[in-house]
Amino acid sequence: MLAIVSTRATLDPPATDDVVYPSSDCQPMYDNTRQFEWIVTLKENIDAIRPDDFVAGDLLWYPVEGHVEIRVAPDVLVVPGRPKGHRGSYIQHREAACPRRSSSRSSLPATPRRR
Repeated sequence: MLAIVSTRATLDPPATDDVVYPSSDCQPMYDNTRQFEWIVTLKENIDAIRPDDFVAGDLLWYPVEGHVEIRVAPDVLVVPGRPKGHRGSYIQHREAACPRRSSSRSSLPATPRRR
């Protein structure tokens, strides 16, 4: 799955930011060696052509503040306008606001739908 992050969330956030956002969903990153190669190839190539954007592979993305049950770990995650750097997960409300972007997902071969 490829995800391009949208920066708007529509659910009401909790009163405080003491919510724990896990950095692992205990799900496998890939199902076979071909899928692993595609994930790495996509991530590295997108990273090369988008030098000013954050690009990650199999990173948990929390799009709505305070709702840890709303998450996805796309095979490749692209966040236009966000700086590169290491993150345990992408917690959208903790990142600086960016102009509204579209979201897009596409499945790689043998990628099961994850919750």
